[in-house]
Amino acid sequence: MEILIEPKVLNSQFVMRYLVLTFFIGALLQAQSIRINEVVSSNSVYFDEDGDTPDWIELYNYGSQNVNLENWTLSDDVSDLSKWTFPNVTIPANDYLLLWASDKDRDQITSTRTLVNQGDFYKYLIPSSEPSPNWKNLTFDDLNWSTGASGFGYSDGDDTTVIPNGTLSVYLRKKFNVSSVADVISLILDIDYDDAFVAYINGVEVARANIDGVAPPFNASTNQDHEAQMYGGGLPDRFTIADFSSILVEGENVLAIQAHNISSGSSDFTTIPFLSATFSSANNSGVEPPEILNLNNNNHFHTNFKISSDSETLTLSNLTGNIIDQLLIEGLPPNASIGVSGTSENRVNYIETTPGFQNSDEEFLGSVQNEIVFSENGGFKDASVNLSLSGNGFSQEIRYTTDGSSPNPQSQIYTSPIQISTNVSVRAQIFSDNYLPSPVFTESYIFGSNHDIDVLVLSVDPFDFFDEDSGIYVFGTEGTYNTAIPHFGANFWEEWERPIHFSFHEHDSNRSVEYNAGVKIFGGWSRSNGQRSLSFFARGKYGDSEFEYPFFDNLIYNEFEAFTIRNSGQDWLRSSMKDIMLTSLMRGSEIDFQEYNPVVTYINGEYWGMYNMREKTNEHMLASKHNVDAESITLLTNNAEVIEGSN
Repeated sequence: MEILIEPKVLNSQFVMRYLVLTFFIGALLQAQSIRINEVVSSNSVYFDEDGDTPDWIELYNYGSQNVNLENWTLSDDVSDLSKWTFPNVTIPANDYLLLWASDKDRDQITSTRTLVNQGDFYKYLIPSSEPSPNWKNLTFDDLNWSTGASGFGYSDGDDTTVIPNGTLSVYLRKKFNVSSVADVISLILDIDYDDAFVAYINGVEVARANIDGVAPPFNASTNQDHEAQMYGGGLPDRFTIADFSSILVEGENVLAIQAHNISSGSSDFTTIPFLSATFSSANNSGVEPPEILNLNNNNHFHTNFKISSDSETLTLSNLTGNIIDQLLIEGLPPNASIGVSGTSENRVNYIETTPGFQNSDEEFLGSVQNEIVFSENGGFKDASVNLSLSGNGFSQEIRYTTDGSSPNPQSQIYTSPIQISTNVSVRAQIFSDNYLPSPVFTESYIFGSNHDIDVLVLSVDPFDFFDEDSGIYVFGTEGTYNTAIPHFGANFWEEWERPIHFSFHEHDSNRSVEYNAGVKIFGGWSRSNGQRSLSFFARGKYGDSEFEYPFFDNLIYNEFEAFTIRNSGQDWLRSSMKDIMLTSLMRGSEIDFQEYNPVVTYINGEYWGMYNMREKTNEHMLASKHNVDAESITLLTNNAEVIEGSN
C-alpha cells in the first residue's frame, strides 16, 4: 500500500522533525567516513616541533564531505574513552590529520620560527685580551666590533666568515626580535661547533659545551676536541633552553656566544648557531626553520598519552560518545606502522610509513609474534653445545648469525642443530613471507671461563664497532685523525650511537638478564686507551625504555635509563680501582655519587677485559636517589651547562 501525504498535511512541527532527523542521519554517515588510518607506536624517524620523536596517529576522511571533530575524543584506554578531546578542527574530504601521541597535551597548532639562522649577520670580536664583562648584555655598545655572517671558522669549507687559522676564540653578538613572548612554549639552540662554546641570551648563560669557567677566559682551551658535523652532512647539536620566560623580553633581544678552539695549532674551527622558538599560535617572528633542524612542517596536535608497543587499543569517539573506530596495536616493531590497506581495507603493517599521505603499497599481513626457543640457555659452559632452535610455525623459517650481526633475509637458514664449542653469540630471527620478521633473539656462550665477578657479554654488529668508515670503536680512515694522543678526529671521538645486545650474568648465582640497547663510546682522553669506555642507553626504538635489574648491590632502586662501563682512565692497566675506591668514600656522607660494580666483559665471544660498571650521571640517576620526578630536574654540568631531559 502506498501512502501519499498531501502538502497541506505537512505542518511546521513535522517539517522540523524531518529536517532534524535528516541532519542527524547525514551527520552520522559523515562521521563514519573518519578512520584511524595509520599508527606508529615507537618512532625515531619523524620529529615534532620540539625536535622530539613521539609516537603518532593518522586519521583519514575517506568520505566526500568535510567533517568537524570538535569535542570528539581519542583514547588509549578502553575504560576512559574521553581521554583527549579534539579542538575545533575539520578534516576535509579525502584528507588526513596527523596527531603526535606525545603526552604533551597540546590542542592548538603551534608555530615554530627560527629567530637566528645560518647566514645571519653578527657583530664579532677576535679578542687579544679579556673583553668587557658586559659584552653579552643587550645594552652593550658593539659599534667597533667587526660584522660578518654565520658560520664563523676556518678549514671546514662551510665558513661564511673566515677567521685566521689558529684563532683561539671568537665572540659573537646577534640581535633578534620576539613578538608575543607569552606565547613561547619552547626555545631551542641548535649549534654546530668545533670545539666549544658558551651561549647567553640577554646576558644570561643558557647553554655550553666542552669548556669550564664562569665565564671562561678569552684564551681558555677546551676540555677535549669536538668535531663539527654539518660540513660532513651531519646535524648540529641541540640544547633545550630552560626558564626562557624569565630571560626573553618583548621586542629586541641578543644572543651572545663565545666560541673556543682547542689550541692555536688546531686544524679547524667552526661556529654555526641557530635559535628557534615554538609559539602557541601563528607568529611572524624570525623565519621558517631551515630543513636541517627537523623543525619544519611538524606542527600538529599532541595527545595527553603515549602509545604502548606491547598491546593497546586506540578508540576514536564522536561528540555524543559513540565509537567511530578502534584499532588494536600489538607487537608492532619500532618505526613500523599498522594501518588500513588502500586496496582491501584490511588492517595491515608497513615498513614504509607515510604520515599525512596515502599508505604505502608495500603491505604486510602482520608481524611474526613467535619467539625463538634456544635448547640451551646462554652463559658459561664446560662442554660443547648441540644447539637446537625452534618456535617457528608453518611456512616460517629461522635465520641466524654467529658474528654478532642481526640476521637478515640472506642469513643462514636454520635446518639442523648447531655444534658450538667456542665462544660465540648466536642471533636468530623468524621470517615469513608477507609478514614483518620477529624480533632478534640472542644467546651467547662462553667456554672454559670461571670468573669471580659479574660478567657482561656484548653482541654487536662488527660493522658498527670495527668498520674503518663507520665503526665507533676504531681510529677510522688514516689521515683523518691526529696521530698524537688522544687522537682527536678518530671515529671514537664521534658521538655515534649504535644498536647492541648485552646479557648480564651474576657470578655467584644463575641469575642473568638481557637487553637490546644503544651504545656510544664514553669518556674524555681515556678514549685513546686500547680498551674504550662505553655508555648504554635504554630506548624504545631498541625495545625497552629502561633497564630493570639490580646491577648494583648497594642501591635500593633497580631501574636505569643508562649506565656506563669505564676503563678507569689514567688507572687503566694499573689497579683499575682508584676511581671507584675514591668515589665510594662518599658512601654514608649524604653526598651523591655513582655506584659501581666491577665486571668482566666479552664482545662477540672475545674476552675484552675488566671494566667498572657505573651509574650514568644524569637527571634520572638523581631522580632515583631522591625519589623525585626526573622531568622536574635541571642538571648543570661544566659549572653552568643546562641539560634538559639528557640521557
